[in-house]
Amino acid sequence: MIIRTENEGRLNFSIVEATADIGVNSVTWQDIKSEIGVGKFFEKVAFRKLKGGERDVEFFSKLDDFLEEVWEHQYGLSLSKIASRLG
Repeated sequence: MIIRTENEGRLNFSIVEATADIGVNSVTWQDIKSEIGVGKFFEKVAFRKLKGGERDVEFFSKLDDFLEEVWEHQYGLSLSKIASRLG
């Protein structure tokens, strides 16, 4: 998820991601852009714009709640998780 705030400027923004070692966390574009390209840590970066409703106070409140809930939580996939979803 890309989050841009007024104080970061147009060419810098935060990227919220889930990684295996840290869990849900963020990094700024300025911090990782030098790591993108052939032969580097990230070969390429892709994004898709989210189309949604109004980004009002309620939207940002729910976003804050969500990020607070998942921050630094690690993700994982196991056979028991798959089996529980299949019923």
